[in-house]
Amino acid sequence: TRISESKTGNLTFYANWNVNSYIVSLETNGGVINSGNVERYTYGKGATLPTNVTRDGYTFGGWYTNSSYLGSDVQSISSTEIGDKAFYANWLVNSYSITLEPNGGTINNGNVKNYIYGTTVILPSDVTKTGFTFDGWYDNAEFEGERVAMISSVELGNKAFYANWIVNTYNVTLVTNEGTIAEEQNIERYEYGKGATLPTDVTKEGYTFAGWYDNSNLVGETFTAISNGETGNKNYYAKWLVNSYNVTLEANGGVINSGNVTEYVYGNGATLPVEVSRSGYTFAGWYDANNDRVVRISESDFGDKNFTAQWTANKY
Repeated sequence: TRISESKTGNLTFYANWNVNSYIVSLETNGGVINSGNVERYTYGKGATLPTNVTRDGYTFGGWYTNSSYLGSDVQSISSTEIGDKAFYANWLVNSYSITLEPNGGTINNGNVKNYIYGTTVILPSDVTKTGFTFDGWYDNAEFEGERVAMISSVELGNKAFYANWIVNTYNVTLVTNEGTIAEEQNIERYEYGKGATLPTDVTKEGYTFAGWYDNSNLVGETFTAISNGETGNKNYYAKWLVNSYNVTLEANGGVINSGNVTEYVYGNGATLPVEVSRSGYTFAGWYDANNDRVVRISESDFGDKNFTAQWTANKY
């Protein structure tokens, strides 16, 4: 730095230079530099900016020299650059796929196929399947854990959800029209996919069961079962055919002159003939097996009937 007074002769001096080192500021904007961080660089060497930079829900979009991310991204500082540097990490928000497995159902409205990190997505609820009630979406095919109704704004990654279904059961109303169904055959409900057999052991005094109809007018076809593909509540109405019964009149040697009866209809009854004759006898009436005199089969009677004429011998 100084030539002393005692020095003589020509002198040569050589300048020594210390290479400059400059500051590098990396603004990660919420990201994390996992490796290759750079805090300084040396002139003549430059530096490579880190690429192993991550942020939940985002893809790293490169380093920029401005916070507006204008121009091209910067991957390195060249060996000829000088001065402190500031770089800003650009992030591209991630979009993830959504796979909805309806398991035989139909998504009528609100179907979603992807979501963007940072936003909330509601899973569709208008989902239908014939014969089933929608129980909700689950994140596993075994339907374990809780139902999922939405993807929150902090979730990330591709998603798959599975629709769970509860098989429907429907009401069955059997209108017997005063008949009686055997207890072991009565049905009140049926399950979709299984159906049900309608009862056949149905009785009503004085009538024969003629089948079940789906209308109170008892027209159209009869039904014997609910098929496994049917849905909805069911109403069936019993049809009855009034019974007709045989009447056997044993004249016991006499002759029925008029009013003969060979059958009667339940609910109507029948009057037994009185014009019955036998030579030398006076007609004493018709009698049943209990030896009770019967003039008329009542409206409430049912079953085949046998009557025998009894006679009183005439005295002259």
